[in-house]
Amino acid sequence: MKKTRLLFTGWICSLLLTALGCSNPLQRATPIPPAPSETPSPVPTATFTPSPTVSPTPVPTLTGGLQLIELHMLDEMVGWAWTSSPARTTLLMHTDDGGNTWADVTPPGSLHYDQEDDWAFFLDGRAAWLMIQGPSDDESVLLRTQDAGETWASHSIEIDLDRFEFEDQNDGWGLSSEVQEDSWLVRFFRTDDGGQTWTSMAVPAPPSYSEYAGDPEGFRGCDSCGDALYYDPAHVILLYSDETSTEGSLGVRLSVSLDQGVSWEDLELSLPDPLPPGGQVFSQWPAFVDRVNGFLSVRITNQAFPDEAAYDLLAIYVTTDGGWTWELVSTIDNPTNELLPKVEFVSTLDGFARCGNDLCATHDGAQTWRLVAVQAQFAPQGSGQPIFQFDFVSPQTGWVLAGSAGETEIETSLWMTNDGGLTWSGLAPAFIP
Repeated sequence: MKKTRLLFTGWICSLLLTALGCSNPLQRATPIPPAPSETPSPVPTATFTPSPTVSPTPVPTLTGGLQLIELHMLDEMVGWAWTSSPARTTLLMHTDDGGNTWADVTPPGSLHYDQEDDWAFFLDGRAAWLMIQGPSDDESVLLRTQDAGETWASHSIEIDLDRFEFEDQNDGWGLSSEVQEDSWLVRFFRTDDGGQTWTSMAVPAPPSYSEYAGDPEGFRGCDSCGDALYYDPAHVILLYSDETSTEGSLGVRLSVSLDQGVSWEDLELSLPDPLPPGGQVFSQWPAFVDRVNGFLSVRITNQAFPDEAAYDLLAIYVTTDGGWTWELVSTIDNPTNELLPKVEFVSTLDGFARCGNDLCATHDGAQTWRLVAVQAQFAPQGSGQPIFQFDFVSPQTGWVLAGSAGETEIETSLWMTNDGGLTWSGLAPAFIP
């Protein structure tokens, strides 16, 4: 039943890019033409102000050999997390004290949740849904809790959703995708009873996407081209691979609809200028903080062209009209050449980004950035650990998992800030069976 996970992935996919299901369809290499001969405008470059260095604090790991591997905090106190045991079993945890203690709320039964193949959504501190493999290959099981994991309801459904989200306890939407020869096909669904039943809905492709527009089966796209689709109820955005760009064109191409595919606008965003010849473009999904304000991150690098002067940048674009127009506001250096550095915005002004092995922040809508964490701070035994994951719920309050997750060993430590990352406190999370 499980189909190739191509279009809809969570943050962990940027860490596991060797797996097909965690690849970004826009990772297609595209030469960047040389800069024009006329004098170009300077590239807007992020400015950094370093934060104070904090001495490392020893931090014990979870009891029983458990390691936190993914955080989903909802506010300053309440959140969910996934842990991994020495036997590599994945458990769902819940906290109501800011991450100091975690209770095991894994649904009972023999059905196993796979982070790579299944999907979870956390509405708030009490309501959550898990989609897992059913007893047979043509069946999925949707698990739902409304009491922070104390009890779970189970519903068998005949569609295999790659991604789903809920706006409240009852109303939600989901997407199902599959690869068919050289194309991908996405079908859209709605639910108004908390996920027990799902109704299909149509979202037409843009007219300019002539080869795939008007497919009655669903929204079809070019797999061999590397195109990708972003969807939420307020925005539908088709991101094109530059392999399909017209000859000589620069930039990131996308089509935007704000009315479920009834009308579309085709856009082309210019890259920072000047850039040396030769390079690649990797586009990430847009991130919207409300219906009209959003951010788009694009990695631009020539690391695959060793004969050229090396550069590796993350360009940040901003929209204030739902995606009809985008403005390039700054670039961030990517010194460790991370394929898709994470960027997270908690408001129209406040955001956080992975800057190599460190963390930086903006409080002016991505115009400028400040270094707020040095990886040497996150050191359980005095040796520096890179940032594994970060999660902020406000401009001031956030958490970092520092450490690493290899094929045979996972070691992470948990840290929290209440001042926007200027200082960090190491937590010693306790596990409650």
